[in-house]
Amino acid sequence: MKKIIFTIILVAAQAVFSQQDTTSKYQDIIIGLWNDYITQVDDKNIEGMFNYFTLPLVLHFNADVAHNIKTREEFEEIFNTWKNSSKADFHRTKRETINVSEVFKDFLCIADVVYKRLDSNGQVIKLERALYHYVNVEGEWKIYMISNVDSGSQADIKAAQQARIDKRTLERAYRRGVLGSSVEHKRVFNEKIDVSE
Repeated sequence: MKKIIFTIILVAAQAVFSQQDTTSKYQDIIIGLWNDYITQVDDKNIEGMFNYFTLPLVLHFNADVAHNIKTREEFEEIFNTWKNSSKADFHRTKRETINVSEVFKDFLCIADVVYKRLDSNGQVIKLERALYHYVNVEGEWKIYMISNVDSGSQADIKAAQQARIDKRTLERAYRRGVLGSSVEHKRVFNEKIDVSE
């Protein structure tokens, strides 16, 4: 039942998000918060990361089951496990694009972010896209859900480069939703293809 409710909420948020203007009056605030949060992520500072969240927190990555974190202890357990795993084996994060949309006036915003994980030499380990869902809690914007979007990954870029996909084929893939729909994400992906040819 929880999975069904979560899926309905996620689909509803996506539907609302896709119809919203790509800018928000809170854009600068959300971008600043995201940048500060990512600094804590890059430092693997669990305590610092916690300050950017509100509980309960939902984490949903790939096809994995969504994690509903209700307590600080659960948060620390999950993020300490992450910190000691290969998923945290990166030096820093570089944001490629961020689009902030206000879903519910003065209450909910979503930051659609494409970012790279870099090694200590500045080489790209992977390119990811995630939705950071923010809620206004007593005047402070806090993350209440993070979900990734499987689009524009290094594997997608490499496959497109190897196949030498032409612009018309890319346009069709965007229209079908295979590679996402954001104009900014599309521009970044096209730049990756153009550079390699």
